[in-house]
Amino acid sequence: MLENLSKHALEATEQTEAIGKKILSTLNRPYLLKAHEYYNTPSIGAALFKDQREVLDNLFKQADIAMYQAKKAGRNRLRFFDQAMQDSINARAALEGELRKAIERQEFQLYYQIQVDDAGQLLGAETLIRWVHHVHGIILPTEFIPLAEETGLILSIGQWALETACAQLKAWKKILSPVDLRCL
Repeated sequence: MLENLSKHALEATEQTEAIGKKILSTLNRPYLLKAHEYYNTPSIGAALFKDQREVLDNLFKQADIAMYQAKKAGRNRLRFFDQAMQDSINARAALEGELRKAIERQEFQLYYQIQVDDAGQLLGAETLIRWVHHVHGIILPTEFIPLAEETGLILSIGQWALETACAQLKAWKKILSPVDLRCL
């Protein structure tokens, strides 16, 4: 906690940055423990506030968010909290909540893209997944798969996709010839 900073935001930011750089420089020095040299890779998050009415818990959360941004940027860095960081985190949390509901509601669809050789013979099919959101419409995998992987939701989605694709193969078995099925 830094006290007695300038009342002007730009000056307070510069003062905080100067102190943060000194802290980083000091913590970056190698140190010895039992004849072994060690190094730190500190990350500092800072949140500025104008008056004492700011809720302490909010300040700690904001500084924590900024610290994780510093780590994400490669460590040994100082980052200041800004509202865009918070907005990004809120959007990610909302998307995760929607993704959990999408699994419950089974809002996913598989699209099958038939693959053929140069002679037009069926080789197989590529399966593509889409999230058909009840409000936003089709959401592409690039928007939800990374989040699903990070949160472990990819396992549920993968299980659903596998079961759905197998059911489709079973349905195709009834209408396609055995030669066509070997290609799929």
